[in-house]
Amino acid sequence: MANQDPEDASDITAAELRDIVAAADGVSDAEALCLVDALEESGIPAVAEPQRVEGAFQGNRIYVPRRFHAHARAVIAQARAQAQARGVEQAFDIENIAETTDDTRDEVLMAMFALRAETAEARSEKLSQYAAVWLRDGVSAVYMAKCLAAAGLRRDEAEAFVAAQTERQRASCDKPCGQRRALGAILILYGVVGIALSAHQWIWTGALGSLGTKIAAIVVGLIMMRPGRR
Repeated sequence: MANQDPEDASDITAAELRDIVAAADGVSDAEALCLVDALEESGIPAVAEPQRVEGAFQGNRIYVPRRFHAHARAVIAQARAQAQARGVEQAFDIENIAETTDDTRDEVLMAMFALRAETAEARSEKLSQYAAVWLRDGVSAVYMAKCLAAAGLRRDEAEAFVAAQTERQRASCDKPCGQRRALGAILILYGVVGIALSAHQWIWTGALGSLGTKIAAIVVGLIMMRPGRR
């Protein structure tokens, strides 16, 4: 990785070296070695220390001087993106596919390999069921690539499949979200109109509920109008 450090680490003081902060948590041993190397290649002093909770290993925490924290996070993000890209590319290598499908310890990968014997329609339907779970659970792109390669998809087919599944999942979320926002708008309208009519002392506005009810409707409506997280 090219040295992208916008600062000069050669003048770092002993006090700055002691003032360290975490740049990444829960990192595996293998990834910790790669990330520390990437940081040091960028001129950022880094150290990985194991995290343990009640004696159980919880991954490594990578520390860097506070002065380089923001840049370290950027270097880590770039290193992870590059590692993921390499992993996805390697997943579709013929030799790696053979090794993957020989791994009988992973039942999902074996199920993917069995899909090669299915018709294209049956395979697509079953892969869609798996993909819905993978996307919901945030399964890594590298593992999804291994599974789709094991199922017999080329890289371009796998990319198109994942894009289609992602769009389908987004559309399924958009419909209830749209209904929720529509109901929120109705509640806000009810509250605003009710308060406006009450201010003009219309005789029948009592049927719209008390002032507290109208205010509560506006508050609930505003909450429902907020975009949900994805």
